[in-house]
Amino acid sequence: MENRKNIRNETLDDLQKDIKKTEQQIDVEEHRMNLARQKMKKAERKARNHRLIVTGAELERVLPEIKSLTEAELKVLLDMVSHIPEVRDQSLWMAEYSASRRLEKGSEREQ
Repeated sequence: MENRKNIRNETLDDLQKDIKKTEQQIDVEEHRMNLARQKMKKAERKARNHRLIVTGAELERVLPEIKSLTEAELKVLLDMVSHIPEVRDQSLWMAEYSASRRLEKGSEREQ
């Protein structure tokens, strides 16, 4: 009978050690996941900043006179341009076309 108690106690002790070890592994993996999320957010911010800079540079290249405009004046100008039907239609078409091309390239890479 005493032998059974020792086996149970050992088994219980082993299980408690396993639980503690598993909890530590969970903590480590959660930390790794948080680091990966932070890295992904940083990469997304960097990509967005790059896109904004390139877009602004292209806008200045095409319309160099906008360099002298204030932010408010630029917003008014872009708002006016966006309401021109031909410009609006073309920008929507180009955005859809670009998105479909990215999808096609993505599916080609998976194959």
